[in-house]
Amino acid sequence: MRAFLLISHGPLAPSMKESVQMIAGEHDNLFAASLNFDDSPESFGEKLAALEPSFAAYDDVVIFTDLYGGSPGNTAITRYMNDPKKTLISGMNFPMILTALLEEGAEIPHLMETGRQGILDIRTMLASMSDDED
Repeated sequence: MRAFLLISHGPLAPSMKESVQMIAGEHDNLFAASLNFDDSPESFGEKLAALEPSFAAYDDVVIFTDLYGGSPGNTAITRYMNDPKKTLISGMNFPMILTALLEEGAEIPHLMETGRQGILDIRTMLASMSDDED
């Protein structure tokens, strides 16, 4: 079974977790950690270390971060890059996290593509649909 860890600057990760669970229900395999204003990379690393015992029951952990190159992601890269049970993905969004929870065993490229497909210019899409009806 797979676990998921959402990490971010500020409250994005815990809020994303809460929002996704409004649709998908509570999931014991979904975790969140945030780098707050008063945190250093070292103290954020301690937050990650505190979560690690929770991951022992899982075959692998997919770590979604808000931004490539930011302190939360860099801390996770430093900590987990050489751990074959951990996969790191930057640029998390709601569709990709929801898919990860609802499609058990979804492959990483599929999760990333779902995230990309969730980014839409609504006006252009609706105009295109209207043009198709003509």
